[in-house]
Amino acid sequence: MKNLSGLMFALVAFVAMNGCTTITLVFGGSDSDPRPMAMGDAGVPMGDAGRAELDAGPMLHDDAGPVPTPDAGPAPTPDAGTDSGPVVTVDSGTESSAVIVEPYGMRESTILVGDGGAVWHMVSGYRFHAVDGSIASLDGVDVILDGDAANINMVAIASEGVVHGSDIFPSGVGSTRRIDTSGSPISAGSDGYGYFQIWVKVANVQSSASVSGATTGVCNSGDRFRVGAYNVDYHLGSVVAGTSFDTIYGNEFQIRKTRPTVTRLSLSTTTLSNGTDQDLYRFQVSADAAGSIGIHSISFDVSGTGVTLSNFRLRKGSTEMSLTDCLIVDETAANLSGGSLVVDPTDTHRVVIWFLNEQTVTGSGNVYTLHATPSGVVAGDSVSFNFHRTSTGATGYLLDDPIHSALDTSAWGSPRTGTVIAAGFIWSDFSEVPHSDFYGVGGGSRDWTDGLYIEDLTQTQTLSR
Repeated sequence: MKNLSGLMFALVAFVAMNGCTTITLVFGGSDSDPRPMAMGDAGVPMGDAGRAELDAGPMLHDDAGPVPTPDAGPAPTPDAGTDSGPVVTVDSGTESSAVIVEPYGMRESTILVGDGGAVWHMVSGYRFHAVDGSIASLDGVDVILDGDAANINMVAIASEGVVHGSDIFPSGVGSTRRIDTSGSPISAGSDGYGYFQIWVKVANVQSSASVSGATTGVCNSGDRFRVGAYNVDYHLGSVVAGTSFDTIYGNEFQIRKTRPTVTRLSLSTTTLSNGTDQDLYRFQVSADAAGSIGIHSISFDVSGTGVTLSNFRLRKGSTEMSLTDCLIVDETAANLSGGSLVVDPTDTHRVVIWFLNEQTVTGSGNVYTLHATPSGVVAGDSVSFNFHRTSTGATGYLLDDPIHSALDTSAWGSPRTGTVIAAGFIWSDFSEVPHSDFYGVGGGSRDWTDGLYIEDLTQTQTLSR
């Protein structure tokens, strides 16, 4: 059993009675409790119990599913089902009572801006209750970082928008830290449930040039991390106890200097019409307040029922973009600006917009509209467009690729010596100095990436007749 100086995260404890104890460890859990979670006010924390500005992001208030085993890949999106996960019971006597801690309100994976600690970011959430209905209070949580401590300026335990304790991870990879909340215990409410989250402050992103290409001990654009808990201390009435358990991690987050947001916009009509130039997909790209972003190429997957689409073009706002500014090609690199795409109902096609000079997006950004002329349309036909999504999240150089849908992930300073990966939405956070949209072998910068975790590339646009 951990002593009170070792604090923890998620799972179970015990109350001793007549010298016998039962320890129940519960992983996962379903959520039928509608209790809202207050995510905090603007501003920095005023001492350990103060309020903090918090980027809470999208929340999942359902079962977080089985705890993932740490690995180098992306953490899975929390399961929204009802499976409570495996339950492990260690029986060392007669059961008296126990405190159960379970994932709750886990934040979805996303891009976090490396802002030098200006904002608290919620990265995992939990709830706890005593099985006998009494009111439990947490005095500390032990947390672990799956990632480099150079990425995180500070870590905190918070509840209802209030910081109850904070500390700094020791340097290195896989650091652990006990967050003491005994000076401001987190107590369950009248319904018997208490809620807490892990928050972090993210370090400033450093250019590879400024650190001579170092990849550890510095905060690089593209670094990833997740945070979990593996021990909690609590008191239940006059009983003070603690318990250790398998780590319950939150989801993975990726750090960038800034980030884009993509929003699908409505079309004036979704009815296909032969021989008429028609809008096919309309979307807005905006940039985070932290800074501008650059776009190199955008790819769409196209499916349908035998419709032919000809003479593709792209509008920026209300202005038609010149063919000297952007080209539109298919998966074979055939020019669609002067050609046609026959949408085979047995296949999925690719339409790629390549900007010959990168598009710089600032603030509320730019509205783009992809359009073409349909033909061969009969009743019952349809065509659907959605962003081609890749999920590597790799950082690299641009390639002289005929369809401009790949990245060179070679190490900094050594283009074309490493792995080439597919990429569907190629953009830059301008994290390198100098930044360039030249190919890597031509002196371009290594600060380009794909569409992993961009919000929101999931929406489909369908037109039909």
